[in-house]
Amino acid sequence: MFRIDDTVRIKKSGVVGTIIDINCAAGAYTYVVDTDSGEDDEDTFGSMTAVFCCAEEELEKV
Repeated sequence: MFRIDDTVRIKKSGVVGTIIDINCAAGAYTYVVDTDSGEDDEDTFGSMTAVFCCAEEELEKV
């Protein structure tokens, strides 16, 4: 089981991100992974970050 603020890798794509939310519905955990590295100085409409919803088996700790 993962916790909020854990750094994880999505196994299928290799994308690294941080868990920002955890949902448990019908006994299955879904983790929301944000790929924003926090290195951008600007947080404007033009900057793009990706958010993924993943099952526990799709993730690995980094």
